[in-house]
Amino acid sequence: MTGQYKSKNENGNFGCVTTLIMIVIIIAAIIVGLVYRPINRVVDIEYVTVTVTDKGVKRAGKSGDKYLIYTKDDNNKAEVFEITDSLVAMQFNSSDIYAGLEIGKKYRLKVGGSRNQLLSWYPNIYGYELIE
Repeated sequence: MTGQYKSKNENGNFGCVTTLIMIVIIIAAIIVGLVYRPINRVVDIEYVTVTVTDKGVKRAGKSGDKYLIYTKDDNNKAEVFEITDSLVAMQFNSSDIYAGLEIGKKYRLKVGGSRNQLLSWYPNIYGYELIE
């Protein structure tokens, strides 16, 4: 019976294929992170009416801090938005938007993107209008 059974590791193909697959998966994940997120933040632009309940800065280390705006809508549903500069949307005034939004006031926000809890992604604010 010797010599009839040959494992995948003995011929060397299994290890090379597995390594190649892992490299492709890692490259795909990097591309998704670098390309998908900036595009995601500028799609599905919509307007929402909310009251700002709090503001904060989420420290993110080397990847950069995020301005976060905590809100509630007319149905008392809580939602969090971020304000981030965007090359794709040609927006570079995130600090000005953050400074302009005041706690306790009601706004009509122009937002884009989706929420992803796993990756800590929030819809991005591109503009606002105070509602009197």
